[in-house]
Amino acid sequence: MGHPSRRSPIVHPMQRSFCAAARRALRCLIPLALLSACSPEPACDPLPGADLRARVDARLASERAALRESIGHYGLLHDVDQEDLHRFMVQIYPRRDGPDIVMAAPGGIELHGGGVLALIATLWRPNGRPAELSDAFPFVAIQRAVPLREIYDSLQMQVFLPVPGLENEDIDGQLPTYPELPRTLMQHATHGRLESSELDAYDALALLVRYEDDSNATWTNRLGQRLSVATLLDSSWDHYVAPRSAEQEFADHSYLHLVEILLAYNRRLEPKMQRDPNRLKQRLLSVELEREAYGGYEASEAIGHYVESLGFLLAEPGVSWTKPEQAKVCAWIRDLETVRLTQLGEAPVQHLAHLRRGLAKIEANAARMGRGSCGSFWSDGNAFQ
Repeated sequence: MGHPSRRSPIVHPMQRSFCAAARRALRCLIPLALLSACSPEPACDPLPGADLRARVDARLASERAALRESIGHYGLLHDVDQEDLHRFMVQIYPRRDGPDIVMAAPGGIELHGGGVLALIATLWRPNGRPAELSDAFPFVAIQRAVPLREIYDSLQMQVFLPVPGLENEDIDGQLPTYPELPRTLMQHATHGRLESSELDAYDALALLVRYEDDSNATWTNRLGQRLSVATLLDSSWDHYVAPRSAEQEFADHSYLHLVEILLAYNRRLEPKMQRDPNRLKQRLLSVELEREAYGGYEASEAIGHYVESLGFLLAEPGVSWTKPEQAKVCAWIRDLETVRLTQLGEAPVQHLAHLRRGLAKIEANAARMGRGSCGSFWSDGNAFQ
């Protein structure tokens, strides 16, 4: 028997028209669906700051030679020529007036504890590589090379934790009851007399984080305190996040650099020992970004460092940002651009170097602010050169 005939179903003309339209719509929707599945949700609200960036770049470009004279700040934005570094170091030399090695120049001792050693450790490239403590830097002023280890070991002995209520000479090994910010104390000769000078310690802390492999290894400083990197940095962390008067902070330059140093320290710890870096973020948002007065600092100096700290927090993978926090950061940047930093003509280029370094980090991490998918506030996307 033959198979029964197969007839096509009868389709009403209106149904045929509808199906054709549906097929056309489907062909349009499929690429859109694939694009949506493969692309993040666009954030069409770029970060503010284009005008601020342009004005900062213009000043730094026009005064690049002046910035080059402050070689540490120049190194925040540019590679430093080794001849420039050695030319800068010609007048600087280590001396030992008492138990401490003191970094000095014709104008006096260094302004920040460990500042000269930090400069050498950061910028010097012996044989094209980063400096190690086993290297000896050639100091032209004394016509000999001094091992960095000798300077570092002396600096390590100068770092101490202040004890409220006690003069430094009366500490005698005691440690503070509550977390304090480390300082440095060095002995040096002035007009033939040996005296002590107390300086900030942020450069010393950064060097300890960089060079000490074991954060729990201890040493005894000149005041008899038993210290370790963990003791000093944990105290710094707890001190930074605790409330205090603004006047106390304005008296120590270390506060402007703590976020960068504490994040670097935290990254070196075993994962189970690491602290929550969001605590540093919360502190910066609730204190530094709320300030409208800066004590003895120029506005450009304080704000430049705050922007720098914000950039480091944005770059830190363990820091999360809520929508209100993102909005606060964007509003703060907009306020800098339109109110606080409208006149940069008198701002020292050293301050602008910190500001530009921070802006570059913010640019690189704009997506973490929920911004930048439709073009960041730097349309060229390039760091300052």
